[in-house]
Amino acid sequence: MKILFLRIPIILFAINFTTLISQAELKSFSDKEKTWNYEVSNILGWNLYIEQSVSKNKKLNKIIKKEITEGIKRFIDVVPDESLKFLKTIPIWVSNEPTYPLRENERGVIPFHHDKNWLRDHGLNPHMAPGVHVINPEAALIEHKIFEWGPMTMLHELAHAYHIVHRGYDDPLITKSYTKAIARGLYMKVPDRKDKKKLVKAYAASNKAEYFAEATEAYFGHNDWFPHNRKELKAYDPGAYQMVQKAWGIKIKD
Repeated sequence: MKILFLRIPIILFAINFTTLISQAELKSFSDKEKTWNYEVSNILGWNLYIEQSVSKNKKLNKIIKKEITEGIKRFIDVVPDESLKFLKTIPIWVSNEPTYPLRENERGVIPFHHDKNWLRDHGLNPHMAPGVHVINPEAALIEHKIFEWGPMTMLHELAHAYHIVHRGYDDPLITKSYTKAIARGLYMKVPDRKDKKKLVKAYAASNKAEYFAEATEAYFGHNDWFPHNRKELKAYDPGAYQMVQKAWGIKIKD
């Protein structure tokens, strides 16, 4: 692997939110015969890698940094400090990816990557694992407006890292809570996130990873799926409520 550094100047733009963005540098990653180039900066403690072809679009680059900063700010003051330290070790990547297997009618998305081999097999930079990946940012952030309907999306994806990388996918606490919830029939018929009159299977019922991430969203902020917030989570699935507290190291009396 070749890693090249080239420090370049950057002009800090005037923005209407408070953040600390480090001086940018260029960094290259190589794997076999492929090389990927990124502008690297640090936002609120997270390393942000923006593909050089994307960062050249100054208007889009500004929007990306603003959206990611605001996404982080929605949880940075409520997640316990010790857990936050781990989350900050997970980098955020931004790039245009014509080979990414998007779902039907999907042009941009923000997933968490944990498998280097999967990335390599799909023609993507394997160094992005583990990491959160903003794919096709213009579509994801401007057209699809992911952070508008899913304000806790960044925490959701980082929760996957906390679960899979930090605690382990088969973590007993998470597995037990998920298994009990499904056995009780929870999340099988909840209001659709778009059509509240329609009852559907919740995203949390997909698997234990989504169960943990969705419960984390509801506990620390607002989830677009029911249960939407901490109060609803506690009433609907008290097991998940307690799981989130224990998993994230929350020490409170209630």
